Amino acid sequence: MQKIPDFIEIYNDNGKLIAEKVHLEKLNPIHNRAIRKILYEIKRTAIINLEKIEKSLRTGELGGEFCKMPHYSIPNIAIVDNAEKIRERVERLISTSNDDGRVEVLNKGRQLLVQIPMNMMEVSADYTAASLIAGSAVVQAIVEEFKIEPIKAQAVSTAVFGRYPSTIEFKGGAITSALTSPLRLEHLGYGWRAIQSNVIVAIANRNAMKAATLAGCFEMGYLVNSGNLIGRYKRLYLLGFAYECLNAGNLVYSTVKTMGKNGTTGKVLCEILTRALNDGVIRPKEKLPSGFVIYEPIDIELWNAYAAAGMLAATMVNCGAARSAHGVSSVIVNYNEMLFNETGLPDVEFGRALGTGLLLDFLTHALYGGGEVGIMNANHPNLKSSKLFIMPCVAAATALDAGTLTYPPEKTAGIFSQIFKNVKEFNNPIESIVEAALEGGD
Repeated sequence: MQKIPDFIEIYNDNGKLIAEKVHLEKLNPIHNRAIRKILYEIKRTAIINLEKIEKSLRTGELGGEFCKMPHYSIPNIAIVDNAEKIRERVERLISTSNDDGRVEVLNKGRQLLVQIPMNMMEVSADYTAASLIAGSAVVQAIVEEFKIEPIKAQAVSTAVFGRYPSTIEFKGGAITSALTSPLRLEHLGYGWRAIQSNVIVAIANRNAMKAATLAGCFEMGYLVNSGNLIGRYKRLYLLGFAYECLNAGNLVYSTVKTMGKNGTTGKVLCEILTRALNDGVIRPKEKLPSGFVIYEPIDIELWNAYAAAGMLAATMVNCGAARSAHGVSSVIVNYNEMLFNETGLPDVEFGRALGTGLLLDFLTHALYGGGEVGIMNANHPNLKSSKLFIMPCVAAATALDAGTLTYPPEKTAGIFSQIFKNVKEFNNPIESIVEAALEGGD
């Protein structure tokens, strides 16, 4: 086996070299300030729909449709027109000595962004603190601003948090978060896998490579949370993250650029195999009497990283040419099937990516058409079987879609493009992560 490569080259999403010697361990979220910043900003953010609260209180439709209680209605309440006053009250309520909280009126008073301070997050047992604290502050601010009597204060709470009991989600409420309720998670530790592809693409402003990077960051957060980024699996996932999500070796960008005009999934695979041979990552193992050559990896974890980068490149070439996200499952399946059938090499994540692609293809195109890739996340039964490697492809495909999705990012998650537009780590994730990796200490 090759010696573990301690340093790698990373290029940006335009194929420009930005760092020649990045220590692999510094891409671990535990040691990378930029990735921690991305995760922290998502975790502490909640959006409160003031327009929806106003409508619920005016009509008495509390907790969603079929829950009309006209005796609780407040017909003339004007929450949207007084959004700035609500904002000021909420800001005072969540203010702490840490003073890094943020409360901002969005969309002309229709929505309120609340990011709770760090010391509140540190005290909380889980990430639901952002939604619960923000919701509680908005309830109190509305009650105080409009001097609502106690009996109808209950209605304000229901308008914000949704129907009782709110154990699975804020049903009929007005709270939105990138992270779903813990009781909706597929498994323990899956919190970071609950972020929709559309949310990622909205934050990345439809840049496919940035979307893949952010998707990888959330998956890396999950890997830390679930205990998968320690011991024997650490190098596998760190290399996969570097090559697939951070364009290490310029592998993704250069392959997409070369194949952009007339590339196919098979041609992308050939490009990756040629590069792996030239870089000494794989070698011929045996030539059969038929002339068929079986290859073997010299460094199996590095080969997996090359293969994953090729899978993302194939996704971009195919879904980019079609201007449609729907084909991502077919790309994943065909890329990995051709890979092991034509070379004898292990496919991405040793069969997990192929199995995930098959299930994704079956449940979105065959059995019942159970959802578009834009509204899916890595917590979805379609995508949960593979760790790290699938979600960047799904996010990139969604970013490259040109209107074939019924639920595009702009429709379901457009607000997230506004929230983080001035945060460097979201605007330039690859550069920010590399910059943090080159810093001393943690």
